[in-house]
Amino acid sequence: MAAAAIGNIVTNVVLLQAQIHFGHLAEQFGLKFPVLSTEQMHNKDISIVKNFAKTLGMLLGCFCGMFPLAFKTRLTQDELERKEKAQAIL
Repeated sequence: MAAAAIGNIVTNVVLLQAQIHFGHLAEQFGLKFPVLSTEQMHNKDISIVKNFAKTLGMLLGCFCGMFPLAFKTRLTQDELERKEKAQAIL
């Protein structure tokens, strides 16, 4: 589950960065965005803060989703058998 959670984080970060590029592409096609002043829309600092906040929020959500893993200490019988088989292969 931890590997899946880490994979989720990586995927979300990549997709979030792709969303930024698609947003710029949509802007070139003339699609409308929320009402902001021209200065706000083209201010690099605001863009950086907005993207950082999106990434931070996504990461926080992923870590909250991984929180239950901190309390999982016992392996089920099936997990023990798979672990033994994996160690036997190595």
